[in-house]
Amino acid sequence: MTRLMDRPDTQVIAQARERYARRCRRRGRIGKCLIALLVCAALLFAAGLTAACPLLVEDGAMAPTLEAGTLALYNGWNYTPARGDVAVSTVESPEGGMLVRRIIGLPGDRVAIDRATGQVSVNGQPLTEAYVSCLAVGNMDVADETLVPEGEVFVLGDERLSALDSRRQSIGTLPVDTLLGKVWFRLWPLDRLGTVR
Repeated sequence: MTRLMDRPDTQVIAQARERYARRCRRRGRIGKCLIALLVCAALLFAAGLTAACPLLVEDGAMAPTLEAGTLALYNGWNYTPARGDVAVSTVESPEGGMLVRRIIGLPGDRVAIDRATGQVSVNGQPLTEAYVSCLAVGNMDVADETLVPEGEVFVLGDERLSALDSRRQSIGTLPVDTLLGKVWFRLWPLDRLGTVR
């Protein structure tokens, strides 16, 4: 016969059940939090793929801003071109890879290059270009002044002596729909880590 003391107390059983139920609820909340975190991480990763696309610069046309071999990031999310942006285009660079150049003229702008000094003017206003190492006419076989057509942009490389850009008929002005985004951050070389201006 079982003695009264050997039977489990109903209060002890109720407490054990309550502890078990609390553990289950806690595990459920932790599981829901983990699922929410994974969904957020996946969304951020997907957004990051468009806002931080990697780019390897293969030519020296954008030196000193972006030397050949520079690893950078560009923002490809809902890009609207602006004057001064270092933009990536689907147009192939003469050296291979994607064309990376600075936007100088927007649709409807008049871009003029002084053949004697290399000074660039947009709509009659000379540009102050701290990003170029020297002003130069470079490889130019277009007219001294260009009216940028609707839906296109006029681009120049920062290395004005040898860059192939809108000064050459073989490249000319670029259609806006070929622009993938703006280069905004330099990853490599490490001594030049930082934003691109």
